[in-house]
Amino acid sequence: MIIIHYPNTFKALNSFIDDYNEQQEAEKDKIKGSTLLAAKEIVRIYGASLVKVNGIQPIDKTDLPPLVTNNVQLSHLLKQSTRTVQRHIKKLIVANIITGKNWHGSNSGYELFINPDFLLTGEKISGKSAQKTLDAALTESCRNEAESAFSKEHTTNCPHTYSCNTSNNKTNIIIAVEKPEDNIAVATDPLTNNTGNTTGDSSERCSLPLTDRNFSGYTSGDGAGYTGKIEQKNLETDEEAGKIEAQRAGKKSCTGGADAHSPARFNSLNMYVSLLWLMAKNLLYEGVYLTERQAEIGKSFIRKLYAPVKTEDLGRIHSIYAERISLVAKYISRDPQNRYVQLPYLFFDPKNPNGFVGTKRWHEDYRRRKKEVQAELVLNRQIQKFIRNKTGQTAKQKSQLQVFRECEQTLGKMKDPTLVQRFYAAVMDNQTYKHVCTS
Repeated sequence: MIIIHYPNTFKALNSFIDDYNEQQEAEKDKIKGSTLLAAKEIVRIYGASLVKVNGIQPIDKTDLPPLVTNNVQLSHLLKQSTRTVQRHIKKLIVANIITGKNWHGSNSGYELFINPDFLLTGEKISGKSAQKTLDAALTESCRNEAESAFSKEHTTNCPHTYSCNTSNNKTNIIIAVEKPEDNIAVATDPLTNNTGNTTGDSSERCSLPLTDRNFSGYTSGDGAGYTGKIEQKNLETDEEAGKIEAQRAGKKSCTGGADAHSPARFNSLNMYVSLLWLMAKNLLYEGVYLTERQAEIGKSFIRKLYAPVKTEDLGRIHSIYAERISLVAKYISRDPQNRYVQLPYLFFDPKNPNGFVGTKRWHEDYRRRKKEVQAELVLNRQIQKFIRNKTGQTAKQKSQLQVFRECEQTLGKMKDPTLVQRFYAAVMDNQTYKHVCTS
């Protein structure tokens, strides 16, 4: 079955229109917001029509059929007049979003040919096929990890050179970060110049200027920053890290008994660790060069974050972790020139209070603020509901007492007595409100 993935298609459509608008000098020739909304609605209708047509006869994504519609249908869906719809279609044809239009007369519909460059069509697979593909990928991942754990190759004692800021300086932490001074010196030690980025392009985000030679995350007095102990600790594979964490948790672990070592839990952990790492890499380390070793250490620390969690709670905890990653990404996006995140071996370290562990307080404040805003919206809606019913003179008007009780019950479900008191103060006169408060 041919389907259209709407989120990716809409992103491609936005990029297509941005490129088109940059080429237009006159403001009137550019695609505006209303025309963009019309294009997205046409794409949505086209996706539904492809599913319908495919149910009658299988279609090939290299030769997609046109969209059969009319001005009345589009005006009803867009909440606009038919003349406005015609004007939007003309602009979309000029922009090559609609590549062609076959008109069949005034009393008939027409065919619209959509540009396939941004549709990103694909074939929908069944749930069994998707599950089989996922199981095969997880099995291959487990086999690769087992082979790497028993590999005969020896790891060198030389630590990897990190290309990002590794200092624990208070100006380099993600929590309550301070803007760095303009006169920060760049490390010039030959050991720190090998960043893996040999292009020399300063436009690509690279954290080399933030690297501190004197404190690189390894405590040593010889300036090289290596003692041999930390490297030995980092030689643990993902599987060994999960087992050690479970052993340390002991009776305190919530996973419990045989479930901690079951294949189902192992596969679930691998999936959630990979998803969270992929999200962090795309949002927090975009444009930053990370070695394979850094990725392995980051995944091992992420696995430790999931280790004490029950198997049935992994999905819920993963959604919380994803929200915390999003909060950090939003924080950095407000000032990307002066804000950054530590390398994975520091940021995801469970013992680092200034890394991912510190975002727990951020998430709690975010959820509390979100709950407060939701309560304010509910209160305002109930006040407006009572006032509209009181001032309205229509046949649908209800008794004031009935509406008052409905609003009171709705606010009571919020389990916040102050909301009910504020509702009383807003809809009652002073004398009645004082009587209710004293009674």
